[in-house]
Amino acid sequence: MPWPNGEVAKTKTKTKTKTKTKTNHATCDEPRQRRPAPMRAPSQQLDKGTSIFKYTRTKSSGLTYIYQYSTTLSEPWVSFESVTTPPPASLSATVEEVTVEVPAALITANPSTLFVRVKAE
Repeated sequence: MPWPNGEVAKTKTKTKTKTKTKTNHATCDEPRQRRPAPMRAPSQQLDKGTSIFKYTRTKSSGLTYIYQYSTTLSEPWVSFESVTTPPPASLSATVEEVTVEVPAALITANPSTLFVRVKAE
């Protein structure tokens, strides 16, 4: 499109080429493998009637799992023990499902807002 004085606008096109380099820290003999997550999202949400939720985790991860709750999603998170501790159910050779029973007193004391998390250390 011409300018009012009749000149045509000139444009320049620039092309940039970027090269991304990925570093693989594995040796040639040991291909890089993706490690499974030690813990996954809950496989059963918290049921207020039974006070139970379930989650899956990697077997033999060497981690310690701590159950905590909050009413605000901010610090402090308070630790609690599961009321019952049934053995984890094996889902496969590497994954197990854990059942956690939240103390009824926590649910009764916080009927509208209770956040529960599993912390792996």
